[in-house]
Amino acid sequence: MKEIITTERNYVYDLSVLVCLYLKPLQVDCDILSKEDIGCIFMNIEAIYRLSNEFLCKLEVAFPNLEQIEPDTRVGNIFLQIGHYLKMYSTYCSNYKSSVDHCTACSRSNPAFSQFLKDTHSNPKCRGLSLNDYLIKPVQRLCKYPLLFRELAKFTPKDHPDYNSVISTQELFQNVTEVTNKMSAHKEILEKLINFYTSIDGFNEDSFSSNLTRNMVKEEWLQVSCPKWTSECHVYLLTDLFVITKRIKKRTSRNGQRRVEHSAIKGQQKTEKPKFVQYLPLIVFRDQDDCSLQVVNLEDQLSFTIHFPVMVIKENWMEDLKKCSVKIEKENLPPEDVSKPEPKTDRKNHKKR
Repeated sequence: MKEIITTERNYVYDLSVLVCLYLKPLQVDCDILSKEDIGCIFMNIEAIYRLSNEFLCKLEVAFPNLEQIEPDTRVGNIFLQIGHYLKMYSTYCSNYKSSVDHCTACSRSNPAFSQFLKDTHSNPKCRGLSLNDYLIKPVQRLCKYPLLFRELAKFTPKDHPDYNSVISTQELFQNVTEVTNKMSAHKEILEKLINFYTSIDGFNEDSFSSNLTRNMVKEEWLQVSCPKWTSECHVYLLTDLFVITKRIKKRTSRNGQRRVEHSAIKGQQKTEKPKFVQYLPLIVFRDQDDCSLQVVNLEDQLSFTIHFPVMVIKENWMEDLKKCSVKIEKENLPPEDVSKPEPKTDRKNHKKR
């Protein structure tokens, strides 16, 4: 019990630094960051700070002397009283990565914000920790709560009046952590899908809204060959699609300026061009003996060979393909060398002969 209260005090102090030394000054000085930037970086940290501070006050009232804790004192019910507010953590933690990325981008592009971070970091109250060090505190604390209450449950007798509340609190934090992890994973998948649709020529926002059940299973840059070319390609495996793309080469106009294609989203550049797009039921994969896998389009028999750097990576792709219920055939014959196009025959000389 002593560890729970002591670590909670340290946690609330860290939140106070984050809010009072970083957030509040930025809200006052509007010339450093816009309201949108502040919202992206700090999210709902003020609400979490108020909740944690209120919770700490209740703990200190219930346990005024940590050296002499009454055996019948209850703590589980205090946590259960704020249980319905814990969804704040799910929102914060699922957006944490975006928050840090946005903070890094602003510090690189905004000299005033970069100087503010340096000045605040030198404040003794920050104890040598940076803004990123404080932004991760709620994530770490949410992961710590289930562990603390698991230990508390071990040393709480079953006939103790607080036993049921401790068990319920442990389950509560475990559920919140699991929901947060699922939200984070789902958000990461959505970000990958949005990047997929907006960076590849031929896809747009309408493609995203047309199939809401589509998920990104795997994507990787790999060596791909066909009878006409061999190149490093971006290979995507989605729940219903298999896509191979190549980088778009920047073209130079007559006046010497580089031209780039833009997507439907303002400012988003098209960086990849699709070379193969097909639904999974219309594809067969042929497993070759080496570190390669042949992809054949059943409609026109167009084929590509994917070359994996090591067998382990190929095996991982094979496992994910099987999860998507695709058809995989075993190729007994040695794979053809499709890395080079077949030489063209000279028809004129052939006729003369």
